[in-house]
Amino acid sequence: MKFTQTGTYPESYLERIVDFKPLENIEIMYMEKLDCFIGFLSKEKPEIITEYVANLVKKYQGLTEDDLFEIPSKEIKTIIAKYKYLNQYPDLIKTSLNYFFHL
Repeated sequence: MKFTQTGTYPESYLERIVDFKPLENIEIMYMEKLDCFIGFLSKEKPEIITEYVANLVKKYQGLTEDDLFEIPSKEIKTIIAKYKYLNQYPDLIKTSLNYFFHL
């Protein structure tokens, strides 16, 4: 078996306090990719996009027990405005953010 080292961390990495911004990480790791995928799907298969989004919302709702975003905050509204394709599906944004925060 061959191991490849892709990066290094300082030895004291776990000893210091790291400022973790979950909203920024979720935007970069998940929301941009989801927006790109929804855009691709809407261009390639426009006839199934609404059914796909509805099923994805149901799936995310089934995977989370409580709703963290009952009242949309100012930060969430700024996130929604950034995405061209996700902006058309506010329920998907809310449930996907809720799911990603539960991860």
